[in-house]
Amino acid sequence: MAFLFGGIGKKDCIGSILYLRRRMMNFQYKKFCLNQTTEVKLLGRTLLDEGLHISWCNSGVELVFSGHRIEFEFAEYKTADPVYMKAITENGEQRFELFGSSPRVILDFEEDKAHPVTLIRVSELDDGLVLKRITVMGETPELLPVTDQKDLKIEFMGDSIVTGWGVLAPQDRAEYHGYEQDSTKSFAYMTAKLLNAEIRSEGWGGQGVWRNCAGQDDVQFQEIFDMVIRGVKGYDHSQWIPDVFVLCCGTNDCAGGTTDEEMIREGNILLDNIRRVYPDTKIIWTYGLMNGRLHGALERLIAMRKEQGDFNIWYLPLEKITAEKEEIGAVGHPNVNSSIKVSKQLSELIQRIL
Repeated sequence: MAFLFGGIGKKDCIGSILYLRRRMMNFQYKKFCLNQTTEVKLLGRTLLDEGLHISWCNSGVELVFSGHRIEFEFAEYKTADPVYMKAITENGEQRFELFGSSPRVILDFEEDKAHPVTLIRVSELDDGLVLKRITVMGETPELLPVTDQKDLKIEFMGDSIVTGWGVLAPQDRAEYHGYEQDSTKSFAYMTAKLLNAEIRSEGWGGQGVWRNCAGQDDVQFQEIFDMVIRGVKGYDHSQWIPDVFVLCCGTNDCAGGTTDEEMIREGNILLDNIRRVYPDTKIIWTYGLMNGRLHGALERLIAMRKEQGDFNIWYLPLEKITAEKEEIGAVGHPNVNSSIKVSKQLSELIQRIL
């Protein structure tokens, strides 16, 4: 919570200034690099190499610090669009736009005590973001153990629907703006929140199981599944095994011209890869929010898997979003209303199958 003096009385203002002056005289600071502390919990698939590389939406850090201020310092970030991060604290949620030679997220609190903080990426770009160091300020500044425990682990893999692309935009928006994206407003994050689950999400806009939205075999989900961060393969699946794995795939295949036969063939290969490393995980395939031509193919694929003895797999067909129900955001993508609706459906299914 930042200190704001506008609109308060002279006496209160003087008192606040004196309070800050006393605090400045007593405070100390400590700097932490992420490869030198075990008190920071890494969220999502990240890469620790001269800083923490954060490329997937909903990935970042969770920590508890003792003090009244914390600063997150990032490496230079200069691209066509800024990246957006979200801080979640006891005071609520706050979005930050990061851009420039030394971008930072700074959080101030009124009381010098223990504060839990979650900082995650909420917008999608190809360019990586690197968290270099964390500075804690206070009378006895320190990082403390994270004690919050979630009930479940849920992993999502999919396209721009998973990343919350255009989820904050009005339905007449015909172009993309980063400030109108927020992955915490996607059905994926909302589902995890409803179930008190830890989330990992690998979302890559425009991509498909076989073809992307432009009809090209660009970056397929079979490749994405084995990536640590975007474009870097070699992820160790054994380090974090989800209770539930949710696929949100098919929208771009439909637009890109993937046939039913191709979808069944390539979808089966993708599911084989997932089963290879997650033999006991519940798998749910969702599809249908933006188009529906591949419903039949996906239903046959899941039925085929069950016939082969995989009874821990489900297909969740989703109703196409409509303007009448006020479910559309930018460029025909789902908005927050749609996310709320689907998160309820998906969380109910997960509760039934666990």
